[in-house]
Amino acid sequence: MEMATDDGETMESASEEARPVVMMAAATSTVTEGAMMGASFTIDRSAAVPSDGMRHKVVVGTVATRPKFEHVAVPRAAPSAFLTVTAANTSPYHLLPGPMQVFLDGSAMTSTTLPLVAPQENFTVSFGVDEAVRVKQIATPKLDQDKGMFFGETKKRTVTHVMNIKNTKRVEVLIEVRDKIPQSAQKDVVVKLEETTLKASSPSGELSFAQATPSSATWRLKLPAGAEQTLTLKYSVEWPKDKEVTGL
Repeated sequence: MEMATDDGETMESASEEARPVVMMAAATSTVTEGAMMGASFTIDRSAAVPSDGMRHKVVVGTVATRPKFEHVAVPRAAPSAFLTVTAANTSPYHLLPGPMQVFLDGSAMTSTTLPLVAPQENFTVSFGVDEAVRVKQIATPKLDQDKGMFFGETKKRTVTHVMNIKNTKRVEVLIEVRDKIPQSAQKDVVVKLEETTLKASSPSGELSFAQATPSSATWRLKLPAGAEQTLTLKYSVEWPKDKEVTGL
């Protein structure tokens, strides 16, 4: 099934991908829901399939969607931004599960699998790495200190993560940047968030910061065309001098 967006982009699911496929013109079809979430497609007119030894497709339905494009980046794990698209099934029938080919501006982008999507349900498709959104993790030194009046009773390490996100596209992008803060189950090992970026560097950009859990850090950015944003996350870990702490 091919799904056309309001912007003229298409997202297409197909049952055959191994060989070249020729799209065939067809009238719109009547779709009837069947048992066990199946669907019956009745095409309003017949379609001629050439006997040329190639696989052919017949369009049986088109669904107009309003896709939301968003990038996700985890700089500590990979220096890349991954483009995802979320859309809603605006049709009155289920979209059946199966292999799906994704096209952007008429060019094939990726292959994935479409799950069973109910009417009005959202579904997400990944387009893979977007090279036009550049992600860089900037190395910074760790700061160690001894604390206490007599020869240092505790140790403290301050860690700073610095990440740079640059949008080289000609349009603004939405991007979610994720990072991690270590957590300890021991009361005498104290982790404290010291500093984080809370303001967008571009006057026309937007930035928000949230912690869904104590160990997570997430920024959501609206990055204008050609703009870049540097994000900083600083935390400290303090523990007794006679205890060994690893993984920082």
